[in-house]
Amino acid sequence: MFTLATGKLLFRWRGVTPVPLLAVAVLLGRPSGMTLLVGIALTVMGEAIRWWAVSHIGSVSRTRSSDVRTLIRGGPFARSRNPIYVGNFLIGIGLIGAAGVPLVACLYVVLFAVQYGFIVAWEESRLEAEHGLPYRQYKAEVPRWLGVGRSAGTGEESTALPWLVVLRSERSTLAVQLSFIGLLSLMAWLVPEPLLDLL
Repeated sequence: MFTLATGKLLFRWRGVTPVPLLAVAVLLGRPSGMTLLVGIALTVMGEAIRWWAVSHIGSVSRTRSSDVRTLIRGGPFARSRNPIYVGNFLIGIGLIGAAGVPLVACLYVVLFAVQYGFIVAWEESRLEAEHGLPYRQYKAEVPRWLGVGRSAGTGEESTALPWLVVLRSERSTLAVQLSFIGLLSLMAWLVPEPLLDLL
């Protein structure tokens, strides 16, 4: 019960929980051309996975609703039960990595594992309660995170949404990423030392 209640709470706040670590990464950051290049590459990979996933599941992925009326198994959902979260992880580690603070990146990995461990446990309990055997079959055939899954013969295949619809859904995520990378780029160019040393 504790696990599910914690997962539900963390699900509702999943959009803001990375903010303190991003702030620490800025304060301690020593971005360089190399850290920015690697960070941007990881962020782009993560956003590409998110786009692919959102194009199949739709804008419901942006809400705090726990409704699970449809079981999607097409596109990236045939290879991972949580492709949006895989994308989120790559975006987060990319943004923090771009700041050039390895300790904060390690902390992010640990906190992400804990937070999304609770979230996924809660979501899976709801999906199983809602969909029963079809979800259990899907769960048995498609890995939780990454792997070579076989799409289970249940649920909806889904058709990809137009890219403009996905762009509209992802615009706030993109704005945060671009703003953060822009700030780190300015720091790399104008500020030779971590901001915390200058305060």
